[in-house]
Amino acid sequence: MPYDTSGHWPPNVTPLSHAKSSSAKAQRDTFDAFVSAIHAARARELVDKYAHEKSSEELLSRLMAMPATDGDQLGVKLRLFSVELAKEAEFGQNPDFRLIPYFAAIQRDCIRLSNARLPDEASA
Repeated sequence: MPYDTSGHWPPNVTPLSHAKSSSAKAQRDTFDAFVSAIHAARARELVDKYAHEKSSEELLSRLMAMPATDGDQLGVKLRLFSVELAKEAEFGQNPDFRLIPYFAAIQRDCIRLSNARLPDEASA
């Protein structure tokens, strides 16, 4: 069953506008919480080599798996990806195995966002 790419609602569901805005706000809040947790984890990892909470790598993997809903979130994911790519290059590691899923997630977001329709286009 295909889903509506603008809100991930099944075609037989018509959510109220409040439900759409609440869903979007919850996604933005979750995304922002992941980004701040990643930066906090990295700061802890720089000071203390043994992370006591979730590692920045685990948080980053969860963030990358999360769909970006707008260009700002996609930009954050691209910046985080570039940092990870630079780390791999700095240590002379092969970026293929660890970073391919991140790249695929970004590619998915690009395709999904390029196919998204603006509200004015949807009503036309």
